Amino acid sequence: MFQTVPSDSGFHITADEATKMDIQAERVVFNGKVKMTSPQFHLSATQLIVHLGKDKKSFKFAEAKGEVNVQLTGVPDDKKYRGQSNTALYTPAQGTLLLTGWPKVQGQGQELIAAEQGTKVTLFPKTGKMITEGRAQTRIARQLMAEGMPPKATPVQ
Repeated sequence: MFQTVPSDSGFHITADEATKMDIQAERVVFNGKVKMTSPQFHLSATQLIVHLGKDKKSFKFAEAKGEVNVQLTGVPDDKKYRGQSNTALYTPAQGTLLLTGWPKVQGQGQELIAAEQGTKVTLFPKTGKMITEGRAQTRIARQLMAEGMPPKATPVQ
């Protein structure tokens, strides 16, 4: 008997098509304008492969491919990073979202951009923590730079 999953149950996935559901291989492939939402983050991509748990009700991990966009949502405003990459791997057991393939992350008035293809950025959606592995460059928004400058001295008359 088919039962629908309540919309507030955690993860919600929409796509143009769910092209391959292979229960034996324990995976489901979603293609075309894929969106995955959860209380912790929103993710969009061209393709999403969900690797199911043994119980077929949970999942071990989800692989997003092609034009990946991520927005952390369940954290304080100063930790709501937005990221883009070619691929992403979400592992619920570890609570990590790994961005690979030229990742770029914006937040807190800064932009981190991979300086080489092998650079990896790991986001922790529950806490908003971010770890970078490999070469990357960081740009700081002019407005923040200006705010960080001491006030100009006014001449005494």
